[in-house]
Amino acid sequence: MFKKCLLSLILGLCLFSHAFASFESDSEMASHNESLSLISMNPAKGFTVWKAPAEEVTFSWPSYGDFKRPRKHVEMLDGELEITLSSFINKCDVLNLLDGIERYNYSKLDKSYMEGNQLFKIDGYKIRGELYGETVVVHNISLIANIDEVIQAIEVQAFAKGGRRVFIPITKHKKVVGPHNLQVSDVLKKQGYLELPEELNFKTGDYDYYLIKEIVAVDYHDSIALKWSPGYDEIDFAAASESYGVFVRDSKGIVQGGAWGSIAKSAALPHSYVHIFYMDESVRGTGLGKIVMNELEKYVRSRNINLLLLGTSDHQAPWFYEKIGYKRSMTMPKHLKDHKGNYLNSYHYVKTLVLLR
Repeated sequence: MFKKCLLSLILGLCLFSHAFASFESDSEMASHNESLSLISMNPAKGFTVWKAPAEEVTFSWPSYGDFKRPRKHVEMLDGELEITLSSFINKCDVLNLLDGIERYNYSKLDKSYMEGNQLFKIDGYKIRGELYGETVVVHNISLIANIDEVIQAIEVQAFAKGGRRVFIPITKHKKVVGPHNLQVSDVLKKQGYLELPEELNFKTGDYDYYLIKEIVAVDYHDSIALKWSPGYDEIDFAAASESYGVFVRDSKGIVQGGAWGSIAKSAALPHSYVHIFYMDESVRGTGLGKIVMNELEKYVRSRNINLLLLGTSDHQAPWFYEKIGYKRSMTMPKHLKDHKGNYLNSYHYVKTLVLLR
């Protein structure tokens, strides 16, 4: 963590002159509906878009009249918490959010989901996959001569490592339904896979859906060996073009929660994706989460983007997003499991924003 933060600091110093030009344009600033005098700027954290109110109460003795009763004076000041917004992201702030989410997940999820994912591949095939907890996700499935044998080998060997259900993403092209993918889907359905409702892929403009199957132990002699390797959780900051952050900070500037997202203007359907949203327990339930998402949406609208996407799970209060206008676009059943052994669904959400005129 220290090395990552140190690297971010060096990078920030090198790009310091660029930082001033990359915060927000005049039109973006105006989108906050705040006078410029109410928005302060610090190159280390961006613009302050909200400050917690606080009262300062003082008493004074009158110089005339009733000398027995002091006069009460109430002055509204800025409190200790503030919310900042920046399009020039300090990686340490994002990593603080990620650390908070990891601590929260450790307190809620079965430990098998927190031990890191395992990757697998098969020599001679393009098929790749990963296993985390009981969930197996298989990528690059294609119609090959021995697809039945390959799928069975994946199921058996993944089951031996703790896998209990397989998710296989399939793409259905929007203009022409690809017979290639349809044939793959037909083969998998004959092996007991069920099809989940399709979802629009905003990056490609195609429709995606998942085939899922509960797997059990079977008597099978492997003729195809999977090669396993440890996976690593990484954040690709470079791939997240036009990233931005909205952070809740205390009086010392330390991040207590917030959100990190990116904007994909070159996608088939331009959109913004919220990669991380987390609020520390000390500020949870205060209404700050709603303010963070509101400021995030203001910024996204100022970039002329009207689609906002995110993913969440049962243990992360999905009802919060539904209360502020997000619609569920996909449900992945039994995607995770909590520390009590209960299965949890994961969800994709989308919200259509009204652009500013």
